[in-house]
Amino acid sequence: MFSDSASNRNSLSLSKEDQDVSRMFLAYLAFLGNATKVGIALGLRPEVVEVIASKENWQAKLKTYIGLRHEEALPQLDNELRKTATYIMACQLRDIIKSLLDYMHKFTDDESLVGWFSPRDPRTGAPKFDARILLDLCRAFQVATRILLRAEPKESDQAAEEFKEKERVTISDALERAMEAMDRLPGVDSVALAGESLAKWETPTEEKEV
Repeated sequence: MFSDSASNRNSLSLSKEDQDVSRMFLAYLAFLGNATKVGIALGLRPEVVEVIASKENWQAKLKTYIGLRHEEALPQLDNELRKTATYIMACQLRDIIKSLLDYMHKFTDDESLVGWFSPRDPRTGAPKFDARILLDLCRAFQVATRILLRAEPKESDQAAEEFKEKERVTISDALERAMEAMDRLPGVDSVALAGESLAKWETPTEEKEV
């Protein structure tokens, strides 16, 4: 049994060339390294994600990109990669919340909308309005917007280059809280919403030359 499992993992490790690895890594960022969610969002076996993530050392990269290390402690290339990764995560988070807002617009009256933000209490089974869902989503949207605005070269070059440690930590927290908040809403699947936002990154199939 163990030999068969090892054989399967070895065969999976050869499938990198058959995968859209760049898009897979974007999903890996969006789900903060959760291979199961990445697999569901992209329609892949989680084992495939795990093998490629291990081979490419994505877990270490994820920690570097959104971790607690100071900018000056990293080489310039890693600094630029971390800024890019943070920017992409902010874009994904804002797109996911926008998809949720589009879903909210389907409600035609205030009562239905309030009811939607009132998931059932697991202990009593009764619906209860949860203001934290709104607060977490608003905070996540604010964090993503702030990061995107800071990345725009509107002011001095120095101001545009400032990606403070607090913001890198906050984007990770914002992603996690937003996903949890969405999953508490009836009829909402955060993985499905994230999967939709990743669709635009899909590599188009190249047409064969005649």
